[in-house]
Amino acid sequence: MDWRTIARIARREIAERFLEPQTKQLVTYSEQWKKGLIPTPREAYLGIPNGPSYSTGVEDATLRGNAFLASLCDEYDLTYDGEVKTLAHTLFEGIRRTQDAAEPPGFVPRFVLPDGRSCYPNSSGDQHTILFYGLWRYVKSPIATAEQKRAAADITGRVMDRMRKHGWRIVSKDGTNAHAGGQLRGTRLLAVLLAAFKITGDNQWLEIFQHEVHEDLHAMVQQILGDGPGMPPGGGFYGPQQHAELLTILAEDDLNWDRRAFFRNARKEIAERFLRDPIPTESHCPTYSDECKEALGEAAHIPSPLDAPKHFRPELWGMEEDRDWRKDYQRWVDMDGEPGPSPYIKWWLGLRPGICHERNCSISPLVAYHVCLLSGDEELAKTVAEPLERHFDTTDITQAQKLGSLTGAHAVAVLAMGREA
Repeated sequence: MDWRTIARIARREIAERFLEPQTKQLVTYSEQWKKGLIPTPREAYLGIPNGPSYSTGVEDATLRGNAFLASLCDEYDLTYDGEVKTLAHTLFEGIRRTQDAAEPPGFVPRFVLPDGRSCYPNSSGDQHTILFYGLWRYVKSPIATAEQKRAAADITGRVMDRMRKHGWRIVSKDGTNAHAGGQLRGTRLLAVLLAAFKITGDNQWLEIFQHEVHEDLHAMVQQILGDGPGMPPGGGFYGPQQHAELLTILAEDDLNWDRRAFFRNARKEIAERFLRDPIPTESHCPTYSDECKEALGEAAHIPSPLDAPKHFRPELWGMEEDRDWRKDYQRWVDMDGEPGPSPYIKWWLGLRPGICHERNCSISPLVAYHVCLLSGDEELAKTVAEPLERHFDTTDITQAQKLGSLTGAHAVAVLAMGREA
């Protein structure tokens, strides 16, 4: 595989189709902002169709933007490509714009609308933690300017202060628990504290880290993994990736070398377990309509990420679908649909075989392969080599309809490129 070319193609597709030019933030679906489907400030204020903005295309700019920023830094280390540097600067400016507009200060919006201040009221744990991962990686990179490093430190300080004020809980704009929030603890908290120290140079975060890191590390990792052979319920594909990236912060920057080895081993175990999980996991499975389930066939439920290429359906790849979330939201209301974002987004996704196929046969397995390569384990890299190459042999990534396919393709291509360097 020509991994450098794959990384370049994925990067350019993201920049041309998914980077909203006015706000410099990433949208989930390439056509939504072109068709005027980005929410209005009023819809955002009211939480229509839901507080986290699921289905609107503006639900994951912070999460995806910071993960992509980290991947761009990795690519630049390998290529010194000026195009990569320019895109990273643009992406950072979008991230800074988002956080500078946050109200109250330290809230982590998923996306700030073109008016420069409006956003949905809900955030999540992965939006917060991957913000730190992206900024940590950017500050370590030669791409970042001195002024941008100061801006990253300011952002980090505001978010840390707010989280500490709320007992390290992930909260919405009004201070109530976020939909996919909870309390930062264990290795998630350790990684955020260490990243905050590295980004800001503020010793208070290191002091808290040193206090927390003396807890039982094995118990901390079990909080992530839970009981049994697979990932804990609710992990989906975001969970393992988030934990692997946070463990990377600890594995690279903890001053204690024994703990670094422990964190690397934990990262490897997450990758191994990820490969044994079905796609989609039960808690993240769409509520498939009969028509969608029939169109997907065996691709509706895949035994593991390693099996995903076998279930790829060419006729569903790049499929154009009506994604008018406003129309569907009204239908949901007229049906007396259950309140809350999870039932709504599972229903909305379950009507669309093209999106479901791309989640199951592209995004989820690519995230799994990424976590395996990120682990640095040679045997895991060999395990995913064949399905990874098969994915790119059968898939024209320029036809991807969701951002996650392209950020996933970029991440694995860059890591594969690094292995060969």
